[in-house]
Amino acid sequence: MKKNMKKILLPLIALIMMLSSCTKENYFIEEVIKETAPLSFTRYYTVQSRQWVLWDDIQDPDNSRFTYFYFDLAVPQLTPWVFDNGIMNCYVTYDGDDYVYPLPFDDFYMNSGGSWMWTEQVTCEFSPGNVRFILKYNDFDVNLREPLNYRFMIRLLW
Repeated sequence: MKKNMKKILLPLIALIMMLSSCTKENYFIEEVIKETAPLSFTRYYTVQSRQWVLWDDIQDPDNSRFTYFYFDLAVPQLTPWVFDNGIMNCYVTYDGDDYVYPLPFDDFYMNSGGSWMWTEQVTCEFSPGNVRFILKYNDFDVNLREPLNYRFMIRLLW
C-alpha cells in the first residue's frame, strides 16, 4: 500500500511544484515587460520647397548623376542611446491623404504631354541628434523641376 501511495503522491507533488514554478516565472516576465515598456517619440515636420538644399558631387560638379536634394532636421530625442538601441522610422504624408508611407518611398510622374516620365524617391538617413531627408530623381536632373513641399512623420521607439 505504501508503494502505491508513493507512486501516486510523488508525481502529484512534482506536478504541483512544476505548476507553481511556472506561475512565478510568468509573473517575473510580466513585471520585466512592464518595467521596460517602450517609450516613443513622434514628430511631424513639413519641409517647404525652398528649404531643400542641393547636394552636388564636389569632384565633378558638371556631372548630374550625383545630385539630389536634402534637408537636415535636428532631433535631440534621437540620442546616441536611442540611435544604438531603439527603432527609428520615418514616413511621408501628403495633404488630403489619410495614409502614411514608410520611407523609402517612390512616386512616379508624367509631364503634361505624357511623353516623359520620371521617378522621385524620398528617403532618409539617421545619425544621433539628426534626421536627413533625401529627395532623388531617377534622372538626377535637378534643374528640370523644383522639389515639392513634403510632410514627414518621425517615430522613435526605445
